[in-house]
Amino acid sequence: MTDHVSKNWLITGADKGLGASVAEAALRQGDNVAVTVLAKDGSHPLAAEFPDTFMAIHLDAKDHGRFAEVVGKVVAKFGGIDVLHNNAGYGLIGLAEETDESLYRPLFEVNFFAVVEMIRHVLPVMRRQRSGHILNVSSIAGFGAAPGWSFYSATKFAVEGYSEAFGRGSAASRHQSDYYRARWISQRFRWPFACKQICRPLCGLRTVC
Repeated sequence: MTDHVSKNWLITGADKGLGASVAEAALRQGDNVAVTVLAKDGSHPLAAEFPDTFMAIHLDAKDHGRFAEVVGKVVAKFGGIDVLHNNAGYGLIGLAEETDESLYRPLFEVNFFAVVEMIRHVLPVMRRQRSGHILNVSSIAGFGAAPGWSFYSATKFAVEGYSEAFGRGSAASRHQSDYYRARWISQRFRWPFACKQICRPLCGLRTVC
């Protein structure tokens, strides 16, 4: 059996749910994990169990001006970033014509533009390492819209289009990224399964240069 090579993760939006579950799965397979959380004090339940291989940083995903600072802290602690998991996001339900811009503009800042900006700050790190992997969370709403989900679906269609174009451009220049679609699934019964499917393929990272 091949020994596991420890990797350094940065996972956004990992207070709970999929992000927290992926963080725990990576930690339990021996990786180093940094997460961003909304908790003002940067607290996270995983910190006590993994004091040396885990760090949590407070970040509002709309605050793109702090992304460079966050990336710098992760690199300073772990020496690099092998896996970027763009997980931060939230939903918005409402009739399109009745939804105020004060609601849908912040949605785009978190669900789409935060993905773009975090990649922009992490990619130079991966290029210096000549290795890395980028995962963007999409949604079933990213290819099949439903009534009431106009703006949420729009953000996920944007993530899909960006990820596909970025991935093709990366293939041409030898750096690569992936995205996957999340369905409405029970955290209690399906998160562990989903996290294994995410973490296991990353035992061997693709080249980024």
